Amino acid sequence: MATKLQTVKALGKYSLGSGVEILQGSPLKTIGYDITTADFTDGAGTSGYFDLPETVPAGSIFVGWTCHAYGAFTGDTTAILTVGTSGTTNIFCDDAGADDLFTAGWFVGAGANEALANAVRNPHMKTATTVRITITGTADFTSIVTAAAGKMKFCFFFLHLEDDAV
Repeated sequence: MATKLQTVKALGKYSLGSGVEILQGSPLKTIGYDITTADFTDGAGTSGYFDLPETVPAGSIFVGWTCHAYGAFTGDTTAILTVGTSGTTNIFCDDAGADDLFTAGWFVGAGANEALANAVRNPHMKTATTVRITITGTADFTSIVTAAAGKMKFCFFFLHLEDDAV
């Protein structure tokens, strides 16, 4: 089961545990989870997906995401990461196909690219949005699930300027 990453408040800052700190009261928000292969839903083909349990609130602006794959997603010859929604699985990626979790490492999707322009132009950001993480192999996704090696810490960053109570 995916575990929500905890933010730690210290000296007026929130530490996200990966060297990222957010000032208290900042409109920069994050949704983060520690996710394993077992948390993914098999898409009945070459891909599997995980929907973040929390939604990005309506009116938010995409900033970026980080993925620390500290356990490689093996079992196939490739494990391509895309970040988006159920309707557009790569809306938050500028380099779809370049982030291969077959090898452990750090992967970043930043807002200063075409993905930000797409996110701002598309109406889905005007409503609460569920972020979908998709991993695609070359064979059936079952081979990645069977290997059971994949582990990642994933954080999605966004600006939310509206009062949460409204």
